[in-house]
Amino acid sequence: MKKRMMRRRMMMRHHMMGHGPGMAGPCGPGEGRRRPGWSEEDRLAQLEEYQRDLEQEVENIADRIRRFKEEKADA
Repeated sequence: MKKRMMRRRMMMRHHMMGHGPGMAGPCGPGEGRRRPGWSEEDRLAQLEEYQRDLEQEVENIADRIRRFKEEKADA
C-alpha cells in the first residue's frame, strides 16, 4: 500500500509541475500552458488530497517513532 501511495503522490507532483502526457514540462514545449480540462477546483481538490496523504504519512511516522521508543524502553 505504501508503494502505491508513494507512486500516486509522485505522479500528482509530476502533473502539478506541468509534466503531463504530451507535454515536455515547464522547461520545454508547452511552457506556460495548463493541461486542458483541469480547472482551478480540480487542482485545489488534488492539492487537498495530497495534503491529506502527507498528513496521514506524518501520523504513521509519529506512530512508528512512538512504538520504537516504547520497545526501546521495555528492553
